Amino acid sequence: MLKEIIAAFGEYYYITIVFVMFLIAAVFAWAKAVSALKLRNRRRDEVLAKLREENELCGEYSALTAEKSLSAEPERLLRGVALNIQRALEKSDDMNAAFLAMPEQKRFIYALDFVFCEDAESLSDFFRKNGKPLTKAADEAVNRIIGGSFYAVFNRGYRMFDDDDEELSVTPDDVRALDSEYAAAIESGQGEIFSAVKKYICDNAEFFNTKER
Repeated sequence: MLKEIIAAFGEYYYITIVFVMFLIAAVFAWAKAVSALKLRNRRRDEVLAKLREENELCGEYSALTAEKSLSAEPERLLRGVALNIQRALEKSDDMNAAFLAMPEQKRFIYALDFVFCEDAESLSDFFRKNGKPLTKAADEAVNRIIGGSFYAVFNRGYRMFDDDDEELSVTPDDVRALDSEYAAAIESGQGEIFSAVKKYICDNAEFFNTKER
């Protein structure tokens, strides 16, 4: 039987070609399916790991005290406090209204988390992805908490992407220059920036104790 099959392949070469093409397509489809499955599993694992980290941060900083905030790593403190604010906002049917009703201390920290800890790739990307009231709160927060030359750069970005500001004319070169200047400011002043944010949280720790508020 096997010899007959081999003979048939030899005599009818086009059958061999079709068979080989079918085999290659099948292997390619199988490899693609395996690759897609691995990618889905990796993404699922990343999402689960992120959720576990967020739950841990929420629990760690839900009952915030002055002592706990003083001993915390600045960026982790910002993330943990902001995540608790996010959880509170998610309970509202109108998150914008709930955000505006919050004390400015909470609005400022929540907005700064979007600036420094979310997935914006540049300052212009932050303003493209977000709008008021978040961007307005972010501008006020950077001014009040960080200030200085860093705020000058940030505020220029705020004005560039503010639809209500008709005085500022913006070109693509202006945006590229802004992003470059902002990246340099972050690189040179990151330690001071997060230290200022931590100090603000420590000074206002009572506003971030979700066990009491």
